[in-house]
Amino acid sequence: MNDKQTGGFTATEMVVALVGGAALGAGIALLTAPRSGADTRADIRRLAQTARDRTVGLPHALAGAVEAGGDAFADALANSAKAATAEKHNHHA
Repeated sequence: MNDKQTGGFTATEMVVALVGGAALGAGIALLTAPRSGADTRADIRRLAQTARDRTVGLPHALAGAVEAGGDAFADALANSAKAATAEKHNHHA
Protein backbone atom coordinates (compact mmCIF):
# COMPACT_ATOMS: atom_id res chain seq x y z
CA MET A 1 0.00 0.00 0.00
CA ASN A 2 1.51 3.36 -0.96
CA ASP A 3 1.31 6.74 0.81
CA LYS A 4 -1.61 7.89 -1.36
CA GLN A 5 -3.70 4.89 -0.37
CA THR A 6 -3.05 5.39 3.33
CA GLY A 7 -3.74 9.13 3.23
CA GLY A 8 -0.08 10.05 3.93
CA PHE A 9 2.16 12.43 2.07
CA THR A 10 5.36 11.71 0.21
CA ALA A 11 8.56 13.60 1.07
CA THR A 12 8.32 15.51 -2.20
CA GLU A 13 4.76 16.61 -1.44
CA MET A 14 5.83 17.77 2.01
CA VAL A 15 8.74 19.81 0.62
CA VAL A 16 6.56 21.38 -2.07
CA ALA A 17 3.93 22.25 0.53
CA LEU A 18 6.57 23.74 2.83
CA VAL A 19 8.17 25.85 0.09
CA GLY A 20 4.78 26.91 -1.25
CA GLY A 21 3.53 27.87 2.21
CA ALA A 22 6.68 29.87 2.93
CA ALA A 23 6.39 31.70 -0.39
CA LEU A 24 2.71 32.42 0.17
CA GLY A 25 3.34 33.71 3.69
CA ALA A 26 6.20 35.91 2.52
CA GLY A 27 4.07 37.25 -0.33
CA ILE A 28 1.22 38.13 2.00
CA ALA A 29 3.63 39.83 4.40
CA LEU A 30 5.08 41.89 1.56
CA LEU A 31 1.68 42.88 0.21
CA THR A 32 0.34 43.96 3.60
CA ALA A 33 3.46 45.86 4.70
CA PRO A 34 3.18 49.67 4.67
CA ARG A 35 5.61 50.29 1.78
CA SER A 36 5.49 51.85 -1.64
CA GLY A 37 4.43 49.77 -4.61
CA ALA A 38 7.88 50.02 -6.20
CA ASP A 39 9.58 48.83 -3.01
CA THR A 40 7.12 45.97 -2.65
CA ARG A 41 7.58 44.86 -6.27
CA ALA A 42 11.37 44.95 -5.86
CA ASP A 43 11.08 42.85 -2.69
CA ILE A 44 8.84 40.36 -4.49
CA ARG A 45 11.34 40.07 -7.35
CA ARG A 46 14.17 39.46 -4.87
CA LEU A 47 12.09 36.90 -3.00
CA ALA A 48 11.17 35.11 -6.24
CA GLN A 49 14.82 34.99 -7.34
CA THR A 50 15.90 33.65 -3.94
CA ALA A 51 13.16 30.99 -4.10
CA ARG A 52 14.29 29.99 -7.62
CA ASP A 53 17.92 29.81 -6.51
CA ARG A 54 17.07 27.61 -3.55
CA THR A 55 14.70 25.40 -5.52
CA VAL A 56 17.41 24.62 -8.07
CA GLY A 57 19.57 23.05 -5.34
CA LEU A 58 16.69 21.30 -3.59
CA PRO A 59 16.81 17.96 -5.46
CA HIS A 60 20.56 17.68 -4.81
CA ALA A 61 20.10 18.52 -1.12
CA LEU A 62 17.28 15.99 -0.77
CA ALA A 63 19.32 13.31 -2.51
CA GLY A 64 22.21 13.99 -0.14
CA ALA A 65 19.93 13.81 2.88
CA VAL A 66 18.40 10.54 1.71
CA GLU A 67 21.84 9.07 1.05
CA ALA A 68 23.12 10.17 4.48
CA GLY A 69 20.03 8.70 6.13
CA GLY A 70 20.51 5.43 4.25
CA ASP A 71 24.17 5.31 5.27
CA ALA A 72 23.28 5.97 8.91
CA PHE A 73 20.62 3.26 8.80
CA ALA A 74 23.04 0.77 7.24
CA ASP A 75 25.66 1.58 9.90
CA ALA A 76 23.13 1.19 12.71
CA LEU A 77 21.95 -2.11 11.26
CA ALA A 78 25.54 -3.40 10.96
CA ASN A 79 26.32 -2.32 14.53
CA SER A 80 23.16 -3.98 15.77
CA ALA A 81 24.06 -7.20 13.97
CA LYS A 82 27.58 -7.12 15.47
CA ALA A 83 26.15 -6.55 18.93
CA ALA A 84 23.70 -9.41 18.50
CA THR A 85 26.49 -11.70 17.30
CA ALA A 86 28.69 -10.72 20.25
CA GLU A 87 25.79 -11.26 22.66
CA LYS A 88 25.13 -14.69 21.17
CA HIS A 89 28.80 -15.66 21.51
CA ASN A 90 28.97 -14.36 25.08
CA HIS A 91 25.80 -16.21 25.98
CA HIS A 92 27.17 -19.55 24.71
CA ALA A 93 30.55 -19.12 26.38
